[in-house]
Amino acid sequence: MHPSITSLTHLTHLNLSHNSLLGSLPDDLFFSLSSLQVIDLSFNCLIDRLPPSSNKISQIQVLNLSSNFFNGTIPSSILVPSLSILNVSNNSFSGSIPINNGGNHTSLTFLDLSFNELTDLIPPGLGLCSKLQVFRAGFNDLSFNLADLQHLSLPVNRLPGPINDGIMNLTNLKILELFTNQFSGPIPSHIGKSVKVGKAAPPHQQPHRTLTSISHQLHRIIHLEFEG
Repeated sequence: MHPSITSLTHLTHLNLSHNSLLGSLPDDLFFSLSSLQVIDLSFNCLIDRLPPSSNKISQIQVLNLSSNFFNGTIPSSILVPSLSILNVSNNSFSGSIPINNGGNHTSLTFLDLSFNELTDLIPPGLGLCSKLQVFRAGFNDLSFNLADLQHLSLPVNRLPGPINDGIMNLTNLKILELFTNQFSGPIPSHIGKSVKVGKAAPPHQQPHRTLTSISHQLHRIIHLEFEG
């Protein structure tokens, strides 16, 4: 991309998607174009690391850099408070997801990080993105740590199939709410032995089929509730 683009200081919308742009972004792109609200550079052949940004570009709302050849880490500085949509999928970004507990990401509604080379844990700060509707991060090398999880609440959804035995690994869990879903099959036989459950609301469809078989394992449960 030619550096002269940074002279367009009053530009608010920049859409150069689906071209054959080559090279890297100018180092001062985000600093110079401080009036930008929308940047769409998707489906090009842009390379190298992203230049740093700052809260000076507080008006930016949409940043789409998907389907290029960017690499390096995703700078946390591009996640300005006004940003609503961030799509950096189909690149070669590495490192961790740049969201921290102290960040102000309350405007973020759409975050697509899929098809990159991201590693590390999914950050807890993601839960502070109160308006987030879409989060995609498939085809990376991410993991998450729920070892300290104490309250898992997923009631009134459409979760299908049997309750996953992996829930037994949440040894600090105190409250488990899964009622009004579409579960089927038996309740995990060790749900009362391996998990410290304060309130368990297992599948509501046919609890009479499995309650007797697990009653001897419920010695650690404080409150067991079946809701139909």
